[in-house]
Formats: sequence, structure tokens, C-alpha cells
Amino acid sequence: MRKWLRQHWRALKDGRPGHRFVARYEAARAARKDASWAARVRRALRLLLALVLFVIGVAEAFLPGPAILFFFFAGGLLAAESRSIARLLDWGEVRLRALWGWGRRHWRVLPVWGKVVCGALAAAVSFGGAYVSYRLVAG
Repeated sequence: MRKWLRQHWRALKDGRPGHRFVARYEAARAARKDASWAARVRRALRLLLALVLFVIGVAEAFLPGPAILFFFFAGGLLAAESRSIARLLDWGEVRLRALWGWGRRHWRVLPVWGKVVCGALAAAVSFGGAYVSYRLVAG
């Protein structure tokens, strides 16, 4: 299992941004053509795991926790099974990379006081979100 995860992670990492998830889907589709019974069971278990991770991510979205990680892993598992999800993840990756680059360029030229204000705003939003989550859970 560990070797399988390492191989698939390396394939995703080495893939071209904007095309890596569709390439993963195509590779998985080709491997499914003459799949054995055991391979079909593993596929069903991966789909079940993706569903469980997605449900945990939805729950974590309303509670303090790393919801984005669960969505990321569920999306990665589902991208091997659905061309639509693979294309959505490729599209999102390109947009997030562009947004990240824009943020880095602007962060570098921001004066120190601007970075402090941004950090304070981020902390306030984090604490506010944690407080709202606490109030929702604690009642």
C-alpha cells in the first residue's frame, strides 16, 4: 500500500500543472480495462474512502480543524475515477497557482507595517472563525 501511494504521489508531483489529474484519470482508466476481481474491490474501497474523507471534510468545515486536507485527499482519490472531477482539480490548481503567485509578488513589496496589518487581520479572522465554531458546537 505504501509503495502504491508513493508511486501515485510521485506521478502527480511530476505531472504538468493543469494536466496532472486528467493524466492520472487516463492512467487509472487504462488500468481498469482488464481489472481482476481484487482490483475491483480495491477500487470500491478507494471510492468508499473518498466518500468518508469528503464527509469528514464537510464536518470539519463547521468545526475547527483541517477540512481542506480531507477535501484534497478525497478529491485526489475521486479524480482517478471521474474525468469531470479531474478536470475541475486541474482547473483549480492553475487558478490557485496564479493566485499564490499574485500574493507572493504583492507580499514582497509590502512594507513592514502592511505585513503586520495583514497578519493581524488573518489572526482576527482565525480567532473569529474559531469563536463562531465554538459557539455553534457549545451552544
